Amino acid sequence: GEEPLTNWTVARVRRNILARAQVGGIITHVEPSGGEGSTALGADFTYQPTNELILWGMAAGNMDPADPPEPFAGNLVVDYTGDFWGWQVNGYTIGEGMRPAAGFVRRAGIHRGFATLRQRPRPGGLVRSVTIRESTEWFVNTEGVVEDRSFSGSVETLFESGDVVEIELGRRYERLLEPFALRPDVVIPEGEYWNTGWSVSVDTARKRPLWLGAQYGEPGF
Repeated sequence: GEEPLTNWTVARVRRNILARAQVGGIITHVEPSGGEGSTALGADFTYQPTNELILWGMAAGNMDPADPPEPFAGNLVVDYTGDFWGWQVNGYTIGEGMRPAAGFVRRAGIHRGFATLRQRPRPGGLVRSVTIRESTEWFVNTEGVVEDRSFSGSVETLFESGDVVEIELGRRYERLLEPFALRPDVVIPEGEYWNTGWSVSVDTARKRPLWLGAQYGEPGF
């Protein structure tokens, strides 16, 4: 049969306050013809106390007739970008019931954390800069079980010529709570899995008439 008509409403506002801050809000409402509507509300802020430091956060809630548990979400990011040092800490939580009818949520019932650190020394001579990055990320479900965890690091060398050489290394842990079928004849059983990947890449300067990009490594699973 034909799908019922559905009314969609999405409204977004944002306003500057003081010299280095903004606040905003969003509301979505989806109401099928002859059915009960679902509404989600959210608010966010951005604050940049210095040229290098920025804070961003949001909170949202879902008002659904089914009254699901944990109908909320929140996110907080602190980001510092200096010439030598850079770092970011990012954490968010999405409750199991945060499933707005308008979408916008890819994965519910999860807590995610992310942290990265960057150093950029400038040795001089033939080397313009060396950028070193270390990052970690993890996902925990609402029962406190770690489902995904990863660690990665990279060293990127930028030469005065414009050529770039980068080495990357990453290791990831994944817990499958149920069997996963890659295809009908290949099924990965539930369990805990670690995999490691690495790569070396070279990119010559784009200012040359002929430039080259090459990469070699093992991506992992």
